[in-house]
This record gives sequence, structure tokens and C-alpha cells, in this order.
Amino acid sequence: MYNIRKEMAHFIVTRQKYLMDPARAGSVQANTVLITGIPAKYLTPAALRKTFDQLPGGVKQIWINRFVCWFLSHSMTADNITTEI
Repeated sequence: MYNIRKEMAHFIVTRQKYLMDPARAGSVQANTVLITGIPAKYLTPAALRKTFDQLPGGVKQIWINRFVCWFLSHSMTADNITTEI
């Protein structure tokens, strides 16, 4: 467990340095955050903006995935294919 925690901490620091490099700072990967498990009362753009607008740089765009079943079925298919390989 110690090794997993140590390697994850190293990965996070390395990834942050990579994404904050001036050559990559404007990329989508450096400016996108996926947040899952949001309670129903916060599933509106206005509520999310109010919650996350305190982040440095603010919030530019909010997308709410309303087709979770479609993504889950495709994810399960991908997992099955990966297992077969």
C-alpha cells in the first residue's frame, strides 16, 4: 500500500508539472476536470458554477452528462474487449 501511495503522489506531481508547462498550459487536458458522484441538488449549471467558481481561474464551461446508461454500456463493452485481449 505504501508503494501505491508513493507512486501516485509522484505521478500527481509529475503530471501537474507537465500540464503547467507553458507549452501545454492552454491545452484541454490542462484545463478540464471530471467530477463524478454529484448530488442531485447540484446538477444544474448554476449550482455547479456557484460551487466551483471559487477555483483559481474560475469556471469557463460546464457540461452535465445526462446519458449515463449509454456511457456505462460502452464502458462495459470496452472492459469486456480489454479482458479478452
